[in-house]
Amino acid sequence: MEVGVLGPVVVEVPVGTAQPGKRARALAAVLALAGAETPGTEELVARVWPAPPPDPGAALDGLRAQLPEGNLETDLDRFTALTSRAQELAGARDLSGAGAALDEALALWRGEALEDLRDTAYLQAEAGRLTELRLTATEDRLDLALGSADGAEQALALVSQIRGQLGTYPTRERLWALLMSALYAGERRDEAIAVYAEARATLADELGIEPGEALQQLQAGILHNGPDGPAVGTTDHSGVQPRKRGRIPVLSSTTYGRDELTAQVAALVVSPDVRMVTLTGIGGSGKSRVAALVAAAVQTQFADVAYLQVTEEADAPQLLAEVALALGCPPAGDPADGLAGLDATRRVLVVLDNLESLGDARPTVRRLLDASAALTVLATSRLPLRTDGEHELPVPPLAVPGAGSTIGQIAQSPSVRLFADRAAAAEPTFGLDGQELAVAEVCTLLDGLPLAIELAAAHAKLRSIDRIIDGLRSDLDLLSTGSQEVPERQRAMTTAIRWSYERLGEDAQTVCDRLAVFERGFTIEAVEAVCPDVPRVVEALAAIVDARLVRQLESRADVRFAVLGTVRAYVRERLARRPDQVRTRELLVDHLTELAEDSRRRLYGPDGHLVLARFDDDAADVAAAVTWALETGRRPRAVELLLVSLGCWAAAGRYNEALGLTLRVLDDVPAQGPDAARLLAVAAQLSHWLTDQEQAADYGRRALELAERHHDREATATARAFLGAALVLTGRLEEGARLAEEAAAEAERFDLYPLRRQTLSVLAMARAIGGDADGERAAYETRLRVARAKGDLEGTADTLNTLAEISLDDADAETARAFAAEAAGIAANRIPAVTRDATITLARAALVNGDLAESARQLASALPLSERLGQSLALAQCLRVGGCLALARADTAASVRLFAAAHVVSPPPGGGDVPFEQDFAAALAEARASLGDAAAGREWTLGSALPLAVARERLLEVVEQVSSPVSGPR
Repeated sequence: MEVGVLGPVVVEVPVGTAQPGKRARALAAVLALAGAETPGTEELVARVWPAPPPDPGAALDGLRAQLPEGNLETDLDRFTALTSRAQELAGARDLSGAGAALDEALALWRGEALEDLRDTAYLQAEAGRLTELRLTATEDRLDLALGSADGAEQALALVSQIRGQLGTYPTRERLWALLMSALYAGERRDEAIAVYAEARATLADELGIEPGEALQQLQAGILHNGPDGPAVGTTDHSGVQPRKRGRIPVLSSTTYGRDELTAQVAALVVSPDVRMVTLTGIGGSGKSRVAALVAAAVQTQFADVAYLQVTEEADAPQLLAEVALALGCPPAGDPADGLAGLDATRRVLVVLDNLESLGDARPTVRRLLDASAALTVLATSRLPLRTDGEHELPVPPLAVPGAGSTIGQIAQSPSVRLFADRAAAAEPTFGLDGQELAVAEVCTLLDGLPLAIELAAAHAKLRSIDRIIDGLRSDLDLLSTGSQEVPERQRAMTTAIRWSYERLGEDAQTVCDRLAVFERGFTIEAVEAVCPDVPRVVEALAAIVDARLVRQLESRADVRFAVLGTVRAYVRERLARRPDQVRTRELLVDHLTELAEDSRRRLYGPDGHLVLARFDDDAADVAAAVTWALETGRRPRAVELLLVSLGCWAAAGRYNEALGLTLRVLDDVPAQGPDAARLLAVAAQLSHWLTDQEQAADYGRRALELAERHHDREATATARAFLGAALVLTGRLEEGARLAEEAAAEAERFDLYPLRRQTLSVLAMARAIGGDADGERAAYETRLRVARAKGDLEGTADTLNTLAEISLDDADAETARAFAAEAAGIAANRIPAVTRDATITLARAALVNGDLAESARQLASALPLSERLGQSLALAQCLRVGGCLALARADTAASVRLFAAAHVVSPPPGGGDVPFEQDFAAALAEARASLGDAAAGREWTLGSALPLAVARERLLEVVEQVSSPVSGPR
């Protein structure tokens, strides 16, 4: 099938047959331009249609049916072959043959490239690329003609052709050079000199730049050689290329989240003691934008500012010359000599953007700085220069919304604002309202990297946010653009990442590939564990850090790093092709299992909080490793890792995650085997903590039967303990208490410390429900002694908080506050679940003491912790505290509704709708009495119908009202 793209798109069809429709011809053009690599369906649709049809697959099939069958051939293929042939002939000095080949190539053009089909970003970009090929061939043909001209008359005959091209493309410096050379060869030296002035004025007006070095050298040569200048055709014009802007770029879009960094860099740049500042970061981190902002901010404090964008074509002499010319230094043999003439009392700033393109830029920058004390350099580079006096400032990604952020906080996050702004530019109907959480997920997936966010946002015209998220999770193809307005190095994230990756040594590339196995981050020890065959792992990791392919993470326990999300997608594809990828994952499972064994031994000791902090960092890796082991037939490894890490899952309050993982493994083991007994006991334990007592009872009975059959003491005791707890809380007190007593005795006899601590809690609960308040307190006091003797900070803090709750039931708010404050102090955010529970207790104690503002403050801290840890009881307790606060403000209707919402989330043990806690029960009774039976019933019904998200918003409203009080309820 013959397709013509060098003009309006045409498809060769049989004589007498009409051309296919516009969209079918667009498909033909897209397939022809793609070459051997056919795009996938989704990408084809984006390239062919400005907006996707309702059924893309069927629509594509319909277009294909309109096209002839057969292999694709294009006029572009012939054009490319002819221009390549012309280059070969010109290299062999066959100027006539080269000219004939170019004439034949240019004759293939029937108009503007893709003239009738430029309504998609891809086709528009391809049209620009093809137009550039045509212009280059045209300039090559004129250059050959000038080189072949025999005398002044033939040279002057080319002037009108060149002028005609300049009328259409006035910023092509090579055309201006050809015009000057043609006039000079035609013995019109003064006109050639005047053309240089014309070119300079045009470039200044159109682009705000000075002529490039090659054009300036041509001008200098004409002036130097006089009227009897060089022979015609001896001037090489191939190096005369359009240049980037020399003035400070005027940013055409809004900047987000860079005010503080801009001020920091600006303060450094203007300091008289600073000569060199380098902004570093991975491609797409926003270095150029920050440099432009800084240059604009400080330009009044310098006598002159020269802004130069360095490209891959630049070399050191050219860059030095352009700096000298940009600062108005007179032409000289050595540009450094011209710079030496700068007035040392008038400081100048030189901004060198994209300096890594120069290769080793240190000698060049050193020459600049040594040439004049008046000169200060601000550079952007993916790598630091490591030169004397350099001040390096990494440009970090934009901040992304943190866990538990409110909708308002998400909307104000710099990364989210950037996405929303760029998405609205691509699709004017785009709105952030209602999509905040999804956009926050996009920004988090992209680690706040500005270029990645902008590339993703550009797809808002064609895709929903959910589809953008799906695309980002699969590969990096989404993060690209064909827009000619975007610098080539920024048109795809893979280009930016590949540049940095390919400059790593072989060992560092191996390490970088293997970093893809880590889900959320890694320590140096973890990297060493999966890279035992790499001789200098730390040095390799340091090179990766220097290349800004990883970033340091905040951690409560270790020095920790994470691969940027986009980088991880890039190296994940490389890891999948490596023959050692399976071994790497096995090594990670080994490492995590060893860590979990060590953590289990130390979890209930004095440094248990550090163990938990490390586990929080590694939990995602543990979950992924368990899943991988199951999926690849390594079931024993999965069971071992899950069971050995269970104590940390539970102590960290990550019950939902742990239960989901447990059930996943349980589905994969023999239903009557010993592993099933242990896993069912774990499921009963987690279900109890998640307050699903019916489920806990079911798992507990099945676990107990299997554990006794397999003579597994620990699984038997665990099953008894949590089956007993579930029975106690669902009204079967006698049986539950008996099982708890048996479990407590076994835990003590076999020295199963964690289980002994847990069974004492179950016993205390059974006694409390049975009306034995003294027995409840005694059980917890025993638990406190046992925990302290073990050095168990978490157990000590948790028990102190429970004793605080008992004091509240005794109406002893001061003792409750003291115990809860001590518990919170021990936990101190190191033990999240206890921190959460103690904070809720402090909110309750403050209420009883009449300090509403303090109660609201504690509640505002407890709520996000409760949501993050995912325990329904804690969420219900927050809602109940909110109900008490609403009552204290005389908003009885809101109070009853919040109590009702809490009841839906986690009803009290033993049935009924009255909370077990005395302070909550009293508050609910007062609110109901104030409203009257009918109104209270109505509000309870309304509160029971509230979705959790709405109940949460109502709770936050109450907290805000108490924190900023107004008269009476709203």
